[in-house]
Amino acid sequence: MTRLLLCRRFSALAAIITCHACLAPDYSEASVGQCPADSNLERACVQQVSCDPNVPPFDISYCIAMDPLSSCLRNIQTCDDFTACTGRRYGASNACSAGETGWKCSSPTLAVFCPSSGSQFSVDCSKLGAVCNAYTQGGGTGYWPCRVDPATSCSDTDPSLWHCSGNFNYHCLDGIQYGEQCDRAEYSRTCVEQTAGKAFCTLGTSTCASPKTFACSGNVAVSCSAYGYSYQSDCSRGGGTCDKAATTFGTVCGAQSGCPGSTGSCFEQCVGDSVMSVCVHGAPYQIDCKSYGYSTCKKWTDPKDSTNFLVYCGN
Repeated sequence: MTRLLLCRRFSALAAIITCHACLAPDYSEASVGQCPADSNLERACVQQVSCDPNVPPFDISYCIAMDPLSSCLRNIQTCDDFTACTGRRYGASNACSAGETGWKCSSPTLAVFCPSSGSQFSVDCSKLGAVCNAYTQGGGTGYWPCRVDPATSCSDTDPSLWHCSGNFNYHCLDGIQYGEQCDRAEYSRTCVEQTAGKAFCTLGTSTCASPKTFACSGNVAVSCSAYGYSYQSDCSRGGGTCDKAATTFGTVCGAQSGCPGSTGSCFEQCVGDSVMSVCVHGAPYQIDCKSYGYSTCKKWTDPKDSTNFLVYCGN
């Protein structure tokens, strides 16, 4: 699978997630004891990570433990369901010609990415409150292709600068705004530009008074992000309980009594052709990809940082 590095769109989530990839010895199937998570949540998390042509905003471990999914994504069962929520699809179009690379428009709203190797994928710009307007001047086919709709002029000459216009997050190319409407994607988000030129869509729409803090409200973990927006996770759906003694929001959903807790060392890996071992509440948790219609377990590693990786299901 060719995964496109579009992490900029999800940078807000990274501020409250801790890394699940830590060096540890291998785990065999026999060593695993686990309390099952909600089966619908497990399926949705597997599909969220496996169907997304982008590098997803979180791994399967975090997804099951913290249930960060939107109401739409929480109920997905197939990649078609994922596409209906997000507008993103992997390998679904034959719009690319031989030797063609970069973004192109196959319809007024559908943008297709033609990679130099691997399979193409598409993004429905209308899901982001935008239309397709692939930028091709000077060979610039690698720029984000979704133009803010209706078209609004801008004056920046540096396309690396991102700004907010209402709830649109955009950068400027030849006087045209390219980007997305933060509350039109699969998550309810707010455009934040606390530093000029470094705008992004942060999770949450409600403000909170104590940034970089979190608390438990029953079994629901409530975080106030570094940017002052509230974010919640229901620990019970992942088979956990809200732990008031946790030191980070990424570990606030702890194991329920009688279920395996943190082993002190756990990381995502493939432990068989189709079986993945992920880390839920710090303990190994195994999932067979064949249960969800896939044939194999695969691992993605960030080409710029080998310590940043995740596992997913594929064919």
